[in-house]
Amino acid sequence: MKKQTTLYDPENNTRGNCMVTCYANAIGLDPDDCPPFEKFFDVKHPDSYFYEDCVRIWFERLGYILEKTTKDPLPKLNEHTFYFAIGPSQRGVKHMVIWQNGKIYHDPHPSNDGLLSVDYWEYLIPIERI
Repeated sequence: MKKQTTLYDPENNTRGNCMVTCYANAIGLDPDDCPPFEKFFDVKHPDSYFYEDCVRIWFERLGYILEKTTKDPLPKLNEHTFYFAIGPSQRGVKHMVIWQNGKIYHDPHPSNDGLLSVDYWEYLIPIERI
């Protein structure tokens, strides 16, 4: 599993790429070959954030639906399924890590500090193709 290549740096107006790193690692892609979704975090449509629309479309093109939930426990997932936990980090910013079987599997941040708590979960559902 790869570590994120961009870290949050408010002095230089740089967002970290933990999200795309988690997504890429979970589906077997190189994070550098994925869209830089973090660059769109501040762009808002009337009803949604632009990056959320971009992520949804990207996953659909790859054959997945990305689901978000605040419910714990999550819907029954295969024991080998990676899913994502999102919440505050010790650095004071929102962060994403990969979970599997009810515990953290990979933290893309070099500190490996994980999360202070989980605000919500995301998981992938393969799209059935006919």
